[in-house]
Amino acid sequence: MTVTLGWAFVSFGGVHHGSRAALHLLLGGGLGLAMALPTSTLSRAGSVLPLARSAALLLGAVGVGLLILPRPVLRWIAPGTVEASPDRSWSTLSLDPAATLGELSHLLLVVGIAVLVAVWSVARWRRHRIEQALIGGGIVVASVATLHAATGATALFGVVDTWVTPPDRFFAPFLDDNHLAASLLMPLPLLLAHALSGGSLSGRITAGAGVLGSVGLIGWTGSAGALGIAALALLATAAALGRLPWWVPPGVASLGLVALLAGDGLIEHGRLPMWRAAVHLASRHWLAGSGGGTFLHAIEPYRTDRDFVSWDHAHNDLVEWIAETGALGLVALALAIRSLWQGSWRSPDRAGLIGLGLASLGLHALIEFPLQIPALAMAAAAVIGALIGVFRPTIPTDGGRLRWGLGLLIAAQLLASGWEIRSAVEQQSVTTILARGEGAAVAAERLAVVAPWRPERQLHRAWGLEARGEGASAVAVAEQIVADHPSDPQALRLASQLLARHGRGELALPVAERAVSRAPADWRTWAARALALEEVDPERAAGGWIDAIAHGAPPRLVARGWRHLPVGLPWVQATEGLPPRYAAAMARELRRLGDQQAAILAYEQAMLADPSRVDPGHLWLLLEEGREAEVDALLEQALSLHPADPRFLRPLAELRERQGAHGRASEAWLQLSRHDASSQVRAVRERAVADGPEAALALVAQLELELGEAGLQPTTRLEQARLLLQQDQGPVCVRELMRSGVLELDRHRAAATALLEACRRGS
Repeated sequence: MTVTLGWAFVSFGGVHHGSRAALHLLLGGGLGLAMALPTSTLSRAGSVLPLARSAALLLGAVGVGLLILPRPVLRWIAPGTVEASPDRSWSTLSLDPAATLGELSHLLLVVGIAVLVAVWSVARWRRHRIEQALIGGGIVVASVATLHAATGATALFGVVDTWVTPPDRFFAPFLDDNHLAASLLMPLPLLLAHALSGGSLSGRITAGAGVLGSVGLIGWTGSAGALGIAALALLATAAALGRLPWWVPPGVASLGLVALLAGDGLIEHGRLPMWRAAVHLASRHWLAGSGGGTFLHAIEPYRTDRDFVSWDHAHNDLVEWIAETGALGLVALALAIRSLWQGSWRSPDRAGLIGLGLASLGLHALIEFPLQIPALAMAAAAVIGALIGVFRPTIPTDGGRLRWGLGLLIAAQLLASGWEIRSAVEQQSVTTILARGEGAAVAAERLAVVAPWRPERQLHRAWGLEARGEGASAVAVAEQIVADHPSDPQALRLASQLLARHGRGELALPVAERAVSRAPADWRTWAARALALEEVDPERAAGGWIDAIAHGAPPRLVARGWRHLPVGLPWVQATEGLPPRYAAAMARELRRLGDQQAAILAYEQAMLADPSRVDPGHLWLLLEEGREAEVDALLEQALSLHPADPRFLRPLAELRERQGAHGRASEAWLQLSRHDASSQVRAVRERAVADGPEAALALVAQLELELGEAGLQPTTRLEQARLLLQQDQGPVCVRELMRSGVLELDRHRAAATALLEACRRGS
């Protein structure tokens, strides 16, 4: 029961610093209760010691990043650190010690709940209760997820916000659908075992329903990787229970791996480029890695993609661990796993079923990052703690020593809680300063207390000096920022922009180029370089802006480079290799700037990258150029994919009018009127041209019958009156105008009054 409650509880952890601080405090309280257990009980908890050793290895692998070493040593074991801080004679192994302390805090959550559950398992729990708790935890998670999926909520029960900017498909309490699917993998083997060889018939039916429900929910999330791992876990469970030959799971796994490599499964979300960059990062920090928690910023110099997205994690927890902790971390991880799983087990078959669930989560961690999500990492740690406490034989130990160890762990949890609170204040202060809005001055003061090493304090000061007209002083502060933060691309970029604004291009350019080298996938650093080139060498400025566009800068920035190079073709070529939306946006910008032919080339480039994509702007541009045959072909393709799409019905109607196919034009306008009522009058006019006034009046009558009097637009009423006048039906024209109420509309009163007089004269 405690594991069930614990799993439900850790789901509330979210990703905020504040919630993690609360988790540390609650874990500290739980460990305090464990300390209060009788010495006779604690003396039986020797099985917890391998868990403690494993935890110490992992914490040590991260903590070694805080060591401060001289430059000659760093040049050998971490050349990437020397490149990041070229002017420092001493530096930590970690590129960001504060981030490494944050990673230690995250690990302490995992270690704390594992030790807590292990100690209480030795004292209180039995095997069947652990199995019930694990299944119950899965049911709680599935129920919460189903509730949120059904209601569309993006906060826990609609109350507790668990993510700053939730994605479109969001399942509280997890980051997204992939991680929800990962959580459902853990209880799956145990559920199948109960369904195949459980006790009562009702229990087996319930477990079977749980298997089907979990697999269905995994499939519904759309996580193909988790669905494949679920299938593999079920096959492995069946093989372990003797229901399938032993060779079936490895055979299916081999086929799945071949399919993954042959398909685009690894390309999705840019995994292969991400992993290549991570390997390059690891090679430059081979001994101890770039530092725990530094992946987000440490990976930037090694990116070769041009996607303006943050790589918060490597989509492979093992790769990320190696990149952040190096060879020492890999050795520590191997020793920790060996320490955990070696030795004898009670009921090894049942422990193996629970272990299969953990192995399934581990497989998912090779294509995603579930262990970076506190809820999932702590749930897995709780399961490991239960396995250690319940399925390992009782091992005598010194209860006093264990109590001391628990006391140290409690102290670490309290320190970690304080660090998370400090981190929350830091994060909020940095966001406020960079927004440059109200409260920035107060935020800078707070930042001076909680994180005086952050460059945002100096940036706030420089911006303040700039606003007061003290340009020389602002430039001096910007130069100091560059000296103090040579590896922070954001600080370098903002400092370069400030220097360029004050005409110090000769200083701004090398700073911007340094920012580009530290974050080549961030178009903002390339834009800062282009701004500096405008000051230093205007002839190269066009090339600078082209480079910025080629690295994903919004095409609206073409206007800056257009002053230096008012020719469209180079700007179109800059979008090659980028997603099709960039070429389409470039086309719209070039059209605005007056280069129609280059805009058409950009639209064609977008279609080459994605043949199913037809941009309405492309159609209108071709219509303007009189290329009607091309418009006809593109419209046929677009409407085959998107029937009755108003974006394409309007150019279709215009095209048919130009071609003189007035009947077909009328039909297109009529279809469009279901989305845009103002198109009614165009449908009526084209029907009159095609088939005469009587046919057009019949169309008006048909529309009135279908839509009612209120459904006819005032312009349609006026067109009806003109048609009646042409038919010498003056009295009918007068009656329809009076009945329609169009005379009472300010916008149409003048036209309606003139028509009314004409109809009266005609009668």
